[in-house]
Amino acid sequence: MDNLEQVYATARNAGATLPPAEPPGVGPMGRIATRPWGERSFYVEDPFGNQLCFVDRGTVFTGG
Repeated sequence: MDNLEQVYATARNAGATLPPAEPPGVGPMGRIATRPWGERSFYVEDPFGNQLCFVDRGTVFTGG
């Protein structure tokens, strides 16, 4: 995503559920956060129960 903040706002306005979980060392799943592996991302669940992750394009972890 080129504009993670805009995607986050769109997901919230569309009714996506934001997970309240905050696994140790990973950060808040339902808010934009920088993960320990370097990605800026957030997680949502759509109205059909599908879990989705949105990642800032400039921080995508490609392994290694």
